[in-house]
Amino acid sequence: MNSLMLEFFVGNFQLYSMMKLFQQVTDGALLHPEGIYRELAPDYEDYVYNPKYLLFTITHELEISLKLYELINTLTMCKNSYNCPIRASSQLCHIGTSSYVEYFEVIQDGTDDILLSCHNHTVMIDPQTRRPKAIPNGSELAKRITNTKSSKRVQPMAPPTGAFCNIVKVQYTDTDTNSHANQASYVTFCINTLFGAVKQGYFTKDKLYNGNIRKVTMLYTGESLIDDQLLVKTWQDRAEDSKVYFALEKKGNIIVHCSFDYYPKTKQPSQL
Repeated sequence: MNSLMLEFFVGNFQLYSMMKLFQQVTDGALLHPEGIYRELAPDYEDYVYNPKYLLFTITHELEISLKLYELINTLTMCKNSYNCPIRASSQLCHIGTSSYVEYFEVIQDGTDDILLSCHNHTVMIDPQTRRPKAIPNGSELAKRITNTKSSKRVQPMAPPTGAFCNIVKVQYTDTDTNSHANQASYVTFCINTLFGAVKQGYFTKDKLYNGNIRKVTMLYTGESLIDDQLLVKTWQDRAEDSKVYFALEKKGNIIVHCSFDYYPKTKQPSQL
């Protein structure tokens, strides 16, 4: 992907921008006229109006460096006069029968410091049955994978009794070309629920307010559509109060598991 500027992340909701950036990088790779991405998902240009398959995310594992927060704070204090180009890229690191794993990086130009990294597990879906569909020539494409960066399996967490709860309704603006809620929208639901819990005193520790998110994991086990009502539950880890979990339920079934792992407390308030 071509270089972009750090201003992309400036604002009150940086985590949402990070999730959207990875989607843009994937779209660019899938639309590239040549390469393994093109063979993995042919006819991607017809995805919106005449899809032969759908691509559903299964898991995200996003890691955010302290350097990124430092750069954002510098840019904010300099009132956008600070020039800091960055670049984003993606590589395939595994291709299975009906799914594949990508590794993303956002790097600062000039230093090659990794500001963001993410493993993204995606499954190919039949648009009619909305069930997994075999990747054409998947076994042959898998032999060409050279990236060995591996990811850990995201584990679901059952919400405890007494978890803080928030009800949200999926709106049209929360959805994407798959006609279901986009993964970045689920981050919105989690963030709003988290700070609702903080405001109401459910979380007694102040690390959430004064720390920056180090790692985000998401596991998708279902989908939600326009007008669906979701029950969002959040709670802190019993051993590590800087780790927060979320469970998003639809009609009593958990469709999304999420966790935020914060850096230790700092003087700067979190902007995520």
